[in-house]
Amino acid sequence: MMERIEHCLKGKEDTSHIFPFLWLHGEEHDRLVEEIDAVYNSGIREICFESRPYEDFCGDKWWEDFAFMLQEARKRNMRVWLLDDKHFPTGYANGSIEKKYPHLRRKCVRIECLDVAGPVIGSSFIADRYDKNSEELVSVSAYRRTGNDEEVDGRTGVLLTSNVKNGLVYWDVPEGVWRVFFVIKTQRGPAHFKNYIDMCDEESCHVMIKEIYEPHYERFGKYFGNTFRGFFSDEPCFANNIGSYYDTLGIPSLILPWRNYMIEMLAKRADLSAEEAELLLPGLWYEVSGKTSRLRYAYMETVTHLYRDNFSRMIGNWCRERGVLYIGHVIEDMNTHMRLGYGSGHFFRALDGQDMSGIDVVLHQILPGITDMINKSSSSRGVADPNFFINTLPKLGASCAHLDPKKKNRAMVELYGAYGFAEGLSVMKYLTDLMLAGGMNHFVPHAFTAKDNDPDCPPHFYANGRNPQFPSFKLLMEYLQRASHVLYGGVHVANAAVFYNAEGEWCGGKYRLFQDVASVLAKAQIDFDIVPADALENAVVKDGKLVVNEEKFDALVISYSEVLPKKLLEIFDSLARKGLCVIFTDDYPDRTEENFESEEELIAIRKNTRKLVERCITVPTDMVASYFKEKGFVDVELKDPNPYTRVLHMSEDDGDAYFFFNLSMEKDVDTKVYFRNNRFANFYEYDIWNNKVYKYPVDKDEARLVLPKGQAVLLFACNDEFEDAPAKQYDFDFKKLNADFDVYLIESNNKMYYDKM
Repeated sequence: MMERIEHCLKGKEDTSHIFPFLWLHGEEHDRLVEEIDAVYNSGIREICFESRPYEDFCGDKWWEDFAFMLQEARKRNMRVWLLDDKHFPTGYANGSIEKKYPHLRRKCVRIECLDVAGPVIGSSFIADRYDKNSEELVSVSAYRRTGNDEEVDGRTGVLLTSNVKNGLVYWDVPEGVWRVFFVIKTQRGPAHFKNYIDMCDEESCHVMIKEIYEPHYERFGKYFGNTFRGFFSDEPCFANNIGSYYDTLGIPSLILPWRNYMIEMLAKRADLSAEEAELLLPGLWYEVSGKTSRLRYAYMETVTHLYRDNFSRMIGNWCRERGVLYIGHVIEDMNTHMRLGYGSGHFFRALDGQDMSGIDVVLHQILPGITDMINKSSSSRGVADPNFFINTLPKLGASCAHLDPKKKNRAMVELYGAYGFAEGLSVMKYLTDLMLAGGMNHFVPHAFTAKDNDPDCPPHFYANGRNPQFPSFKLLMEYLQRASHVLYGGVHVANAAVFYNAEGEWCGGKYRLFQDVASVLAKAQIDFDIVPADALENAVVKDGKLVVNEEKFDALVISYSEVLPKKLLEIFDSLARKGLCVIFTDDYPDRTEENFESEEELIAIRKNTRKLVERCITVPTDMVASYFKEKGFVDVELKDPNPYTRVLHMSEDDGDAYFFFNLSMEKDVDTKVYFRNNRFANFYEYDIWNNKVYKYPVDKDEARLVLPKGQAVLLFACNDEFEDAPAKQYDFDFKKLNADFDVYLIESNNKMYYDKM
């Protein structure tokens, strides 16, 4: 820690923490040089080139321009990243699916159904409910309706696929009202994603490597691992829908990702026969009583592992074998990260192959001062929830970096974009501090552009010299570089492990989003990481604490879920048996995902479920922070708690850093702060903006914390002494200045004033 502080004070901090986008469209070389120089003159030493779009991407002109840009970067001792497709989102593969590999387009399934009243002997129904030129029938089945909404009785399923002949399905309908389901393989879906790769298919995903990654390596391999640092995937997704954040199983109109042998894969994961798995397929869209949860859980487990293995891991391994890194982010918005459509199904699995975690905050998703109510945004759904974007999203990104050794604590956020030129540096500073307090330490400012008067998602930091705030942009970047350098080091200190409860949603019962308990903890200055099931499988309990990688937690908190997988409850039970405090919010789960056909079987499942959680406790969501304080699971505590203060604690052998941020734009913070686990004799404030150290008076691990509205402070504890450091002054006498100002407008790049306001 102390070495990092010294680096900053001497102007020798690591410059690898910032790499803004520079958008390319085929501009002349002099314009490219001007923008590269603008990046360099901002104090930034890395850059991420993005086709936005560059029409000849991976063509002769592109190779010429990219070679030129690599050479210009090398001249300036800069390093280069590349966004990995002709246009975002990643997965278009530069149009090669349409042109060369149409057989590798993404595949999906959809469902059609009809209702029929029995008994009817010798009945037949039209099975040709699909386009024979582009679709095929996967399965036909029937279930008796229960009369409860559109639910069907899971005990009554009949597989009718073999009854299809000459476009008709023949069946003697038993007594009752029955629903006949037709599962159809299709390439329907959003036109935008028609020619995208198939995340469920390894050969299709490999097209990205074949058509984009390998051609760059063949031409520029000598730059790999030195000037060229790596590739960036931007918002890859399953692409089975567009325009919605809520693409979960159980929506009849939703098409779903598919692949050959999917039925056999589902059968293996759900411990069913292939015939049983095929019969249960309607449960992906409709309620099949007693049998919905098991199949839905098996399906989401299957497709998210396919995404991880076929796309994320394959590309990441390819990059590392050639000495470069693989980074990027998926769409996280409003919990899309654990859903289909825009989503990638599972945040941690989608980023598993990457060398950094990644998120983005754009489109007015966070507005300074709006911290406890939904706000309007420029996103596709038009709204943003601070419980997610402020209290949860940064922790998702930071947690992924903390828990995966491959990521080495590298947490990246794409920031500032599409807020418009009105955003300004003050809003950018607010967003910066919020991300730092959340644990992010690598930044992709959005964006520089080589296009003159580019209307695409401003602000543009240089804007061909027309952005009047550009001269001061460097000050923000220098601040960010120093802050990231200090906060990147060490081990994150947190008290709570909040379970990444995708499974609670997947299994189909009632559930509560984990962002709710995350918000309760954040507002009480109790820090946490978000921990997925995969990370818990190899976790240990030591001295009553959960240990994952280098992270240690006092308790595991699981948000309420009516249904959870049995193997997950067995993990929770094992951790509790070893002495960990395991908390379910609000109530215990009612049952596991296991199938049942009778009340007796359901009672037995519930009984076994209760046995698996008997060593765990329940705490109401809004009381979780109070419970942590009661048990002493606290690291930093305020004398006068408020819901606006956020804190990040990073610890190393020679010192600890504490970064505090005040979210409020209305209220200053002036209170006592208690450092419950302090190990050091001295405290200092590191004034990041002015690059100065001040003495910080602490009495028995208690100190005064002053945070003006919307501002941050970095404190550090150590045994070293900065003898020449002055004391920081917090109390000032203010005088009102009775001054008049004349304000003039000045045209960009012009020294002549032309209008007085």
